[in-house]
Amino acid sequence: MESLVWMIGSSVTIYTTFKMGTRVSGGFVNVFMFFQFSAYTAFMWKFLGLLETMGWPVPYSIREVVEMLFGIFAIISIYLLTKMLRKLSRDMHGNKS
Repeated sequence: MESLVWMIGSSVTIYTTFKMGTRVSGGFVNVFMFFQFSAYTAFMWKFLGLLETMGWPVPYSIREVVEMLFGIFAIISIYLLTKMLRKLSRDMHGNKS
């Protein structure tokens, strides 16, 4: 059940980031791109886990690599999002440093 919820959540994230990413410019595109990478790897990670619970043999190392990629892409996307939001805030409120 958890795998299905993760897969549905990943699909929603992939769809929304695609829709939002095709309508924006600048730094937003980089953020949405890495959010999509994170969602794709999360989907694959849980899909492989679901296959394994259904009895299909999936090498554990493959799931671990996909899980590691999910973590890396998630960290990069959060970093890019905070960087982009700080720049946006600075542009909106002026540089007061």
